[in-house]
Amino acid sequence: MDGTSRIAREMAQGEEARRTGRLEEARACFAEAITAARDEVDPLLEAQALEAQARVAQDGGNIEWALHDQQEAIQLYRLAGDGPSLAAALCEAGNLFLEQQQLAHAANSLCEALDLYRATPDASPLAVANAVRSTARLAEALGEREEACRYWQDARERYAALGDPLSIEQADAAEIRLVQLAG
Repeated sequence: MDGTSRIAREMAQGEEARRTGRLEEARACFAEAITAARDEVDPLLEAQALEAQARVAQDGGNIEWALHDQQEAIQLYRLAGDGPSLAAALCEAGNLFLEQQQLAHAANSLCEALDLYRATPDASPLAVANAVRSTARLAEALGEREEACRYWQDARERYAALGDPLSIEQADAAEIRLVQLAG
């Protein structure tokens, strides 16, 4: 079996294990995928496997481990020059830092993610809306109420423009947050 199909197999098995709550099995599958990607010298697949392993760590409540793996993935995306994946990974790291109340690190990650999204004309509108929402949460955590309102308004508009039910739900949640901040 070649390395790429081994990586794909381990990733699929890891995702299935994660979906069904078998976190140790998922972690083992993703660790195998990381090893196989390193053997194949495929930094993008390695980064994807690291991000998957970070999600398992987050599912298990180990945010420090999740941040470690996420930061390794960020470095690989940076080296590979994959801007969209780098932006998404930075946004995820920003959310993890925000969860840990490491606000300076969250700000660095989220600002860089937004800059990358702004520089990418074909960036996923949903990904951009999610990054804007995360930045609104950061502004709130920093006590920057006006900035938070500005970002929440932007997020609301971006989600509403997407039009699908989940995005409309996010737009409604942003609207509620705006009302709470105004009141």
